[in-house]
Amino acid sequence: MSGALLGAFVGLPFGVVASALAWWIVFHGFRPKLEWTDAIEAVPRAELPLAVEHAVAFRNVGRRAAVDVHTHARLRIKGLIPDRPSRWVVIEIPTNNLVIPRVDPFRKAKRKHILVLLPSGARDADLRRLPDQVGDRVRDGTVGLAELMSLGSNADVTLSAICSDEFSGARHPYLSQRLTLDNIASDDKTLEQ
Repeated sequence: MSGALLGAFVGLPFGVVASALAWWIVFHGFRPKLEWTDAIEAVPRAELPLAVEHAVAFRNVGRRAAVDVHTHARLRIKGLIPDRPSRWVVIEIPTNNLVIPRVDPFRKAKRKHILVLLPSGARDADLRRLPDQVGDRVRDGTVGLAELMSLGSNADVTLSAICSDEFSGARHPYLSQRLTLDNIASDDKTLEQ
């Protein structure tokens, strides 16, 4: 009887610690790894009213595929409210791919995923925060991302992706650095790097 009781006292804590360690390894060791480019590329498009669209790329630098990748872009503009020049106005900018089912590792697929930022698709509630008729011009596609970023005293775009690992199912968010007007590149080699 004492051997069984001793086994329970030793086995129970050991089992809990082993389970916690296995959980940590699966959900922290096996997770996707996404990497963002550090520039916004201005891509010429003659068929658009502005003749340019802005795109950002990311790639999976992990060992396994990332699945169920949800992407978001957020534009912050400081100084739009005259009464409160230090307040930021935040606008959610839609992308061309809100959900990507699978992103294979770059070392296998040799492919980056390119997100086109679509300010004209922003919600009306967000566009109403912009001064005068700028919101209507954004909706019409005659004001682009660069013009929006130059409205206030300071502005940046942050991109985020939330994805799961194909093996463990562990979800993890990935944020880009804050991209400013200085990060907008006009050469078409930025997304290929």
